[in-house]
Amino acid sequence: CLGNNNWSACKNNRGGSPGIENSSVQNNPDTVAPYLENILITAEDEIQLLWSENLYDSSLYYFNSYEFTNGISPLNIHHFMDKTSIQFFENLKPNNTHTIRIPNVKDCHGNERFIEHEFVLGVWPEAGVIVVNEILFNPKATGFDYVELYNTSNQNIDISELLIGNYDTLLESIVNTEIISTERRAIPPESYFVLCQDTTWLGLNYLRDSKAIFIEVDQLPSFPNQEGQVAISDIAYQLIDRIQYSEEQHFPLLESLDGVALERLNPLSSQWFSAASKDNYGTPGRMNSQFVYNTKSNGSLAIIPEVFSPDNDGYKDFTSVKLNLKKTARTSIHIYNKKGINVKTICAKELVTKNAEWIWNGLGDEQVRLPIGVYILVCETIDEMGKMEVFKNPIVISTY
Repeated sequence: CLGNNNWSACKNNRGGSPGIENSSVQNNPDTVAPYLENILITAEDEIQLLWSENLYDSSLYYFNSYEFTNGISPLNIHHFMDKTSIQFFENLKPNNTHTIRIPNVKDCHGNERFIEHEFVLGVWPEAGVIVVNEILFNPKATGFDYVELYNTSNQNIDISELLIGNYDTLLESIVNTEIISTERRAIPPESYFVLCQDTTWLGLNYLRDSKAIFIEVDQLPSFPNQEGQVAISDIAYQLIDRIQYSEEQHFPLLESLDGVALERLNPLSSQWFSAASKDNYGTPGRMNSQFVYNTKSNGSLAIIPEVFSPDNDGYKDFTSVKLNLKKTARTSIHIYNKKGINVKTICAKELVTKNAEWIWNGLGDEQVRLPIGVYILVCETIDEMGKMEVFKNPIVISTY
């Protein structure tokens, strides 16, 4: 009943033992109860149970051995070795979470286990539901590229309906596509999932959250080290999300960019920053090391945080400048030191329609660290009627 676990290479010098007791013979008891490794949704009306070992329990053929929630009932059951297929009378409804319970499952040696497992048929992904949240495009020599995606919705998304690729700005379309999953797999609401060619390498090099979903893909599109684009679409090639990345988005004072991932400040932000050193420069499958919550400002200008320490340790490494305007305006933002000298230009006469966001990493216009101390951010806006407004806010570089 142990299958492959009951076989071993011959241990004697002749390489075999025909006609006599096997050289590998030993007491090999099975003391582990069977468990359900996974449930695959193989059709709209069918699931497949994948067991941890071959099972010859006759109860698996009986309808009354199974309990299902949400009113679904089995029509046909087929079991063979470590797989059980169950077909239902009706199709599963998308985004409905079902629970299967099997009171007692026995293996050949009588080990028993109560089985309870959830499964859900995911929904078709739509534009904006899945976003690219983190990317490692320049791994170390022994590493691999990875792309972290985030389900922003309150629905379970079927990732077998997704493609990943590059984006061609001339064609205005996704190109060089690769299939994310050949199996129907639902990603829960507000969840991270990571695509990589070697998920074992991911687990060995990065802290893994208990809810992290690592998906091993046969191949990812090419992501050039200097700059490139990542795109996600459905299998009908309708674009869901795309981002343009560049090594210039990294923290300029990093000694090496090898193995440093780029992270969004949060899934709804358009700003990116280098992953923190304390997290081995990457957080695949969990909240980004440089995560900044979206906050609403009572005024037109918000500086979050006002005190920061730009040392790329993952704690207040930059400050976020957010502007909220009622009318479209030309906007200039400058940072001055205590002597009134302009040390950094965030933007100059940039057209802002409503909301805009920038990040400041504590470096001056010459890309060198500025001294620890207090600085003044001055924001000037001029709307189409010529009305000018000026906002001022202090910013403190506390330490390096």
